[in-house]
Amino acid sequence: GIGLLRERTDGGLEWVELAAEMLSPTYLARRGDHLYAVAEGTGHVHSFRVDGTALVPDGVVPSGGGWPCQIEFVAEALVISNYENGTVG
Repeated sequence: GIGLLRERTDGGLEWVELAAEMLSPTYLARRGDHLYAVAEGTGHVHSFRVDGTALVPDGVVPSGGGWPCQIEFVAEALVISNYENGTVG
């Protein structure tokens, strides 16, 4: 899943809570009030609406290949590269 962390006064991080349940989230990208996460094992991209400290699921689409390994915004497009077959989605 995706966890919520906070910074401690000593600069370290501490676990707060589970913000969203999903299988194998490996890379995240945020723009505005949305967080996008690739699920490496399933080959999908999950979209969440950020509502305070909660992540509200609002969509899932295929990444365009197998084993997504990067997620990034290029202009207005969300681009995902896939390790298994070298595709970009």
